[in-house]
Amino acid sequence: MLLSSNREVAEEFAATAAEMRVSSARGQALENLAQRAGLASLRGIVAALNQSIKFGTPLAASLRVLAAEMRAERLARFEERAARLPVLLSLPLMGFILPALMIVIGTPLALRIIDMLGKGL
Repeated sequence: MLLSSNREVAEEFAATAAEMRVSSARGQALENLAQRAGLASLRGIVAALNQSIKFGTPLAASLRVLAAEMRAERLARFEERAARLPVLLSLPLMGFILPALMIVIGTPLALRIIDMLGKGL
């Protein structure tokens, strides 16, 4: 029984570890993990791990570059969502704030008109 905060992720890593113990091709086990998960970020991590395994490149430098790229992608997604915010806020503005503002501005005007018409009759 796995005691973890995220059972699905722990099961995927356990399956990958078992596959790595059985097979001598670690790179293929990691590729299978990325394929099962279907996450672009995990594919990047697996590519960095496979490159490190095949060519002996330093893993720390590859992971730093990969982390910087992921941060940049995440920041771009946040900026894109923030750019849509004014459009989404225009409907509540028109629906709630604008009528209340018209009541506050229009009530004294309407009272003056009623007062003037009352004096004229």
